[in-house]
Amino acid sequence: MAFMKLSGIPLRLDAGSPVQYRQEPLGDFRRSAAGQLRSSVRGRKWTLTGSTLPVPLEESTALRHLINGLGHSWSFDSGTSSSTGIAPSLATGGAASVLGLGKYGNGHLYCPPGGTIRWPILQSGDTVFASTIAAWLRAPAVAGGAWAHHIIDVATEETWLNGEQWYVWPDVEGDTRVRIALTPSYLEVGFHADGVGVLQVDDLVVLPYRAPSSWRVPWRDAGGPFGPLPRHHLTGAGIHEGPLTVFGQANDGTAAELWTEDGQYLVHESFEFELRET
Repeated sequence: MAFMKLSGIPLRLDAGSPVQYRQEPLGDFRRSAAGQLRSSVRGRKWTLTGSTLPVPLEESTALRHLINGLGHSWSFDSGTSSSTGIAPSLATGGAASVLGLGKYGNGHLYCPPGGTIRWPILQSGDTVFASTIAAWLRAPAVAGGAWAHHIIDVATEETWLNGEQWYVWPDVEGDTRVRIALTPSYLEVGFHADGVGVLQVDDLVVLPYRAPSSWRVPWRDAGGPFGPLPRHHLTGAGIHEGPLTVFGQANDGTAAELWTEDGQYLVHESFEFELRET
């Protein structure tokens, strides 16, 4: 088991800089005029600090964004708004959140043939084309009708099904009739009118950065939903009491050129971070 994971993604930690734990009391201690120590503490919250292992700059940048909680996520447990409060601007053809039968939690997105739902996520063009979309999908034409984890690299349109590279997204859409589109103005999910059965969607995530290849299998095997962004579920063998729901902050770092196994110098970065229990 990984020492520490955020939403199922392992944090690669520097062994020379052990994780520091601190508990923040909810309340305080005070002495009375007679010298007696009195406590109004009604609980404690964890704060953890540490330093990442040096990794190539692209992966380190993604890890910074992960810790900082960038992006949007949808559990569909209590409606169709995102974890960041973005409500749909369009919902047609019976697309709606329903209770039960989700991959995680108490609900999922239900899309019959012809159903479409759209969220007004505003991003710059540069950010859109460096984004990652992930979701658990269930439809007769997808993985035999079982829940399957999909990751889409918007920049290349490459996709991964349950951690394994699949087809480019236009071919996936043509075969499955599932529509997922991200533009500078909106995110759209739907099921073409000639689709067979119904489309179910759960644990939908949009990250404004490219997720490294090392995340794909742990993401599939996380055993729980991603986020809810900007928060994360913190798990792992190094967590005293967990899982914890935390806000993260990536802090100062150091960079250097390191020799890699394939015989080239690449810029690597390590940085300090802080995770605070909500």
